Amino acid sequence: MDRRMFVRAAGVCGGIGVAGCTDWGAETATESNGSDTFPRYNRPAYSEWPPAEGHDSDGLLFAQLRLGQYPAIQQAIDDGRLDSDHPAVGLGADGIERIATAVETLSAYPFGDTLREAVIGASSPDGQTGEDRNQTLVEPATDSLSPTDGSTRTEDDSITNESTDSTVGTESAETGNHSTETENQSTQNESTSAETENESTSAERSEPVTAVDRGIELDRIALIDELLLFEGSFDRSRIIDRFGSAFEHVDTHRGVSIYEGSDESAGLAFALDGSRLLVPTADESRSADGETVLAHSLSGYINTVGRIIDTADGEWLFETTGSAALGVGFWETPVDDHLAESAVAPDRSGVDAVFGAVESCLSAITVSEASGPRPTFDARFSGLYPDGPPSDAELVSALGGEVDEETVYTEPPRAHITTPLGEQ
Repeated sequence: MDRRMFVRAAGVCGGIGVAGCTDWGAETATESNGSDTFPRYNRPAYSEWPPAEGHDSDGLLFAQLRLGQYPAIQQAIDDGRLDSDHPAVGLGADGIERIATAVETLSAYPFGDTLREAVIGASSPDGQTGEDRNQTLVEPATDSLSPTDGSTRTEDDSITNESTDSTVGTESAETGNHSTETENQSTQNESTSAETENESTSAERSEPVTAVDRGIELDRIALIDELLLFEGSFDRSRIIDRFGSAFEHVDTHRGVSIYEGSDESAGLAFALDGSRLLVPTADESRSADGETVLAHSLSGYINTVGRIIDTADGEWLFETTGSAALGVGFWETPVDDHLAESAVAPDRSGVDAVFGAVESCLSAITVSEASGPRPTFDARFSGLYPDGPPSDAELVSALGGEVDEETVYTEPPRAHITTPLGEQ
């Protein structure tokens, strides 16, 4: 894909206001109309991004995770309070693994290690360093962030050498007269003072450089097709100054700056604004390069045509499942394959009826905001069934526990259920 095609794909929307774009950071609450009996929730921010199909014209998988709530979810799974055989939990945990794997692929990007460190920091419990694998979303970067750069070390070496030379000069001058000794002693004292100051400065400079120091703070991650969407706070100038030497700024739309790699970074691309960073996964097994994946995703968003959210069914999926601690969705792709991958028990009653015939669905886990010694969890599921939805009884047997009847909704081709996930 040449640059002209890339820029054209990223800038396809000339009349954005006429097309009806919504703010890409909004989580807008949607009111239920009089004929709707199912609950509707805030639309998750990442719902603005998924195109209607993957970059390879196949089905689309998308997942999202609020990093600050990851430790509570992982701890509940480790403690057996969230049964990983439960379809909602199994699919959600599978989504976490997919996100972690995608983050691990970013080593080809110059900011890859910094992003991984930011993920570790945001997804680790307070007071921990992220070394506990059970509580860390991704493995710590193999190359830790450099505490200092080369210019600082060279400057320190130069100061040390000068100090050593002065000391040697002083020692040789001790055979001279008393005034020379006094002068040299003064010089030696100055050198010692300089060495002490240099040691103090070196100690200060040896403090580890964090992702925050480099302008990156993360709140959540979404994986859409082969695109990672990082949400948080990003200092564009610091990121570009530090990591952008191998990338060229090729376009800007609605405050989103698009960068394309050159030379050793050819085929890589990313997009950046103050609150989001979009990076295609560096996956050698796929046929499309990073530029193609990014252009595909951005063109779908900027055009506001050809995205899941642009269809009535796609909008319904997001608005009945809502923003959550974690979620995973499958658009026009067989879900039972992913159930098998996530090791969900196949003999659970109702699973085949709910997941075997579903065309598209979104499953999410929410964390209770109520104060208490341990958080509680709810599962939400919404699915589209071209041949008709499963019965309420099948939904409850597959996903339910103590289910409120008002949260079970079936009307062809749609089905929705919200269920508490208590002690298993």
